[in-house]
Amino acid sequence: MTTLKNWPAVLCLLVFSKLALAADHGVILLYHHVDTDTPTSTSISPTDFKAHLQLIDERGYRVKPLSQLLTELDSGGTADKAVAITFDDAYISVYQTAFPLLKKRGWPFTVFVNAQSVDEQQTLQMNWDQLRELADYGAEIGNHSLTHAHLVRYLQNETHSEWLARMDHEIVENERRLNREIPQRSQGEQRLFAYPFGEYNPELLSLLKQKGYYSIAQQSGAVTSPTQDVIPRFPLAGNWARRERLNTALQSQPLPVIRVDAGAMIATPELAASVLTLTTAPGFNLASIGCYNASGTKLAVNISGKNQIEVTLPRWTPGRQKVNCTAPVGNEPGAYYWYSQLWIIEEKDVANPGS
Repeated sequence: MTTLKNWPAVLCLLVFSKLALAADHGVILLYHHVDTDTPTSTSISPTDFKAHLQLIDERGYRVKPLSQLLTELDSGGTADKAVAITFDDAYISVYQTAFPLLKKRGWPFTVFVNAQSVDEQQTLQMNWDQLRELADYGAEIGNHSLTHAHLVRYLQNETHSEWLARMDHEIVENERRLNREIPQRSQGEQRLFAYPFGEYNPELLSLLKQKGYYSIAQQSGAVTSPTQDVIPRFPLAGNWARRERLNTALQSQPLPVIRVDAGAMIATPELAASVLTLTTAPGFNLASIGCYNASGTKLAVNISGKNQIEVTLPRWTPGRQKVNCTAPVGNEPGAYYWYSQLWIIEEKDVANPGS
């Protein structure tokens, strides 16, 4: 049995540390299965995936290895129309379907792997030989934790220090297994960590930062220069795998948020924040910002200061909850500034808040 610990600390982050507006940015795309016989919520059909690659090519985007894209952004390099393609979990459809299409175009990509699933040959997983073949081609193999657990959850009767030790093991042991099985991994690949289920908390962020990793999440948005503490990606699956969605993702730019007050990131419905406060860089048109919950329902936004908005939040139900705030980019049709905020809502006495 597992439980979610209540993290009382208010999530208050400085997002843009150097720029008034993000001139240099990149976009990271997230896929799981490329198949029609796998769960819709994490799948894109081979036909739609092929169409995605065609659109990326037609629009003149430059596909880069994820580690290179992030390094360039951190060094202040221009990343105009730069995109990285990533896959979470070593699913066999990535090898059988996505890999041949990407290889035909000579495009790089990243697969985030948890070694235990490969070792145990769990359902629909690649094996190590197949992963080595991807690596020989030039694909990056990133860290996705050892067991693909809900990392923010404590085991029953687990102390805080025991949880921290387990988190360290999840990261370090998985890295060791990846390096042993895929010795050709570069130093850049060894700095990439994607959170299972996109779930994290401030202590995981701190632990990964201490170890020199990029913390890669699942909420949507463009990547800033320099990179954020939590790096966003656009999930493209199910109803969100349409060509129009990809076009929006590719054209997105970072909303210039310099401070976030979001309340406790992990809380019960009763204790979750009722307001999300965002402070933007000076000069941004606050009146153009619209905010929405994950189902697309528009939320009330109030301009509460010169560079500040307050978003009225609904009473959350248990599970992962997100709010996306966007604003049109000038006269560019379909282009939006974008910011996404995550909360993990737990029930009072129920161990599993939903996967």
